[in-house]
Amino acid sequence: MREIPLTHGKVAIVDDADYEYLAGYKWRACRYRQKRENWYACRTEKAADGSTINFSIHRTVLNAGMDDVVHHVDDNGLNNVRTNLRLCTHSLNNAAKKFPVPASGYRGVNVMRNRNGSLQYMATCKLANKRIVFGYYRTAIEAAVVRDVEVSRIYGEFAVLNFPMGYGGETPIGWAEPKPKKQKNLFTAQNGETRCIDEWAERAGLSRHTLSRRLKKGWPLDRAISEAGEAPGPKQARAELTKATTEETV
Repeated sequence: MREIPLTHGKVAIVDDADYEYLAGYKWRACRYRQKRENWYACRTEKAADGSTINFSIHRTVLNAGMDDVVHHVDDNGLNNVRTNLRLCTHSLNNAAKKFPVPASGYRGVNVMRNRNGSLQYMATCKLANKRIVFGYYRTAIEAAVVRDVEVSRIYGEFAVLNFPMGYGGETPIGWAEPKPKKQKNLFTAQNGETRCIDEWAERAGLSRHTLSRRLKKGWPLDRAISEAGEAPGPKQARAELTKATTEETV
């Protein structure tokens, strides 16, 4: 392997057989998209009509056509040895990209939650800009194994796997701890009598909102239901006026 010096202090790595031809040109380090960190070796030439033609080392080495995509196996755009380059389609090139791992800890596994609060894990992947769902599983490892099998069948050697060497351990079984549900109507005891907040509020002539706010502030129940309620706001006053007017009309 040989190195070709580039701008920005970078070097391109090529095979010995390709070095003599490539070294005859002046190459520079460039990024196709500024937000990406991957660098490539490229150069430009002026055509006879005055237009600019762009060349890159990886496409030159494989003599790639206009519709061909060149994928770097190790995701290093400056490593242009032939064993690190392979022709593919845009779909396969996207499949081989190592995107950030989601919260589940495995690629292609999304954390979901059932209506009962239990966790489940969805095995999925993208094909032609469409999401494919392979199923829902009790554990993240189960979903990751299924996802690896399916993407290997779809993308072959371009698939990025969670377990490149295969998963040899036992898959744990069991649901995750369910998320505690929020109680909409709490029960409170007073002098041996237990009632829900709505009942205590109605008995004390208070709104549920007022009583709940007092209890959240740490008021004892006897004080919360004994003190007079706050004056009704404009919205509540209008509602009471409308209700009274309706009753008089009837």
